[in-house]
Order: sequence, then C-alpha cells, then structure tokens
Amino acid sequence: FIGGHSMGGLLALIKAKETEVDGIFSISTPIGIRGLGKIEKPISEIKQEYIPIDFEMNMIESNNKWVGYKKLPVNVIAKMQELITEMKLALPNIKAPIILFQGKKDKTIKKESMDFIYDKIGSKIKEKVWLENNNHRILESPDEDLLIEKLTDFIKKIV
Repeated sequence: FIGGHSMGGLLALIKAKETEVDGIFSISTPIGIRGLGKIEKPISEIKQEYIPIDFEMNMIESNNKWVGYKKLPVNVIAKMQELITEMKLALPNIKAPIILFQGKKDKTIKKESMDFIYDKIGSKIKEKVWLENNNHRILESPDEDLLIEKLTDFIKKIV
C-alpha cells in the first residue's frame, strides 16, 4: 500500500502510476489550492518570496495543536502546482484500488479535489469518504476514528 496526506497524497498517486502497489489511500489530496491563483511567472521573476499563512486560524481549527509555518515559500507553491499537473496526467493510468478522504470543512484545497480524483482515476475498485467535521488537518480531527475505521476496513477488503 501507498498513501499520503495533502502533498504526500500527490506523491503517492504519482508513485502509484510508476510502481505496482496493492492499494492507495489519499487524504486531502489537492487538485488546486483555494485562494491561490496559478503562478504564471517563472519563480525567478516573482519578487515576493513568501505568502503569509493564517496562523491564528490554524491554531483555532486545530485546537491549539497547529505545528507549522506562519508563511509559505512561493517556490513550494509552484512545486505543488507541478505535482498537481503530473498527478492529473497520471490518474487514468493508475489501476490499484483506492480510498479517498476529504474534510467537508477543508478551506485549504479545492472542494472538488476528491471528486475529480475519483472520477479520473483508472482504478476499478475505489471509494470516497467525506468527513463531515473535518478541515484540512484530518489526521488530528473529530472524525479521526472514522478515518481509521474506513481505512482499516478497506485494507482488509483488498488484502
């Protein structure tokens, strides 16, 4: 099995195209980031090196457990957009069973991300799970137990 959360989900899906795996789990994997336009200029032409992150909101949404940055390097966003493009191109060629998770309250990734991946992936065995009480940080969340239960059931079904 291979899987990941957010950018890790992108990497897992790209790797699943290149490598035979028994199954895939994808958690909050983006097809785009909300509030960010596409970066059209080469990174070398962008004067702003960082984009601020709403640290206070992250603390509120994570019950003061947020461990992360207060700003995001622009080159990371550009790299993520490259990975999103690569992942989208890979989807039809991915045949392994997959389970996808996304939080209904996720304000970080585009809300249509999970549905897009589900519709475009070449897998015949696929499931999607909307987590009603979750934002982007699903792994520390109200629906954490549901995620673990659904993922465990999926793995047992596949292996």
